[in-house]
Amino acid sequence: GTQYFDAVQDKRGIMYLANGGGVFEFDGNTVKYIPVNDAFTLSLAIDTFGIIYVGAKFEFGYLQPDLRGRMQFISLTGYLDEKDKNFGNISNIVSCRDGVYFLSSKFLFRWFENKVAAINSQTSFGQANWLVHNRQFVFQPGLGLTEVQGDILKIAPGGNFFKTMLVMAILEFDGDTLLVGTHKNGLFLYDYNNGSVLPFAN
Repeated sequence: GTQYFDAVQDKRGIMYLANGGGVFEFDGNTVKYIPVNDAFTLSLAIDTFGIIYVGAKFEFGYLQPDLRGRMQFISLTGYLDEKDKNFGNISNIVSCRDGVYFLSSKFLFRWFENKVAAINSQTSFGQANWLVHNRQFVFQPGLGLTEVQGDILKIAPGGNFFKTMLVMAILEFDGDTLLVGTHKNGLFLYDYNNGSVLPFAN
């Protein structure tokens, strides 16, 4: 069967689905296909203006209606330096007040004010970036939990606790405390202000 990797819904209730071959638009009755430059399509996100962003293999951008109102894919990779174009898969997208961030294992690309900045990892990036309490976090193996501030990466307070682990999920928990899920080390309660980390007794 067909495998869908991501889905978002716009304000009109229309669904957009990424299934490898491109993006499919579904209004409850009709399915429309939106090609993504023949790129293997993996991730989607929607911003507060309702713009839908698309991540794929060696490709990322957004959807925009053409003159007939049909959605089409607009690539942003033309803004990149040639040396930054071999980035592999865009596995996740986060839209926040600092811009739209497209995550690959090598780079975090920031689309902001009609420019794309390529933010390098010192090691590599994990599979996701997370937006919690208007703060964006990303995991760098060997370094730990990192906060994204504009174009800058900073190890979060106490974030190096996680450097030998594999962070899989970050969820809001209580106040400034987040619930951090790891691949093999269990769950932790993490306070991003004072850096305290406690095992979560579930």
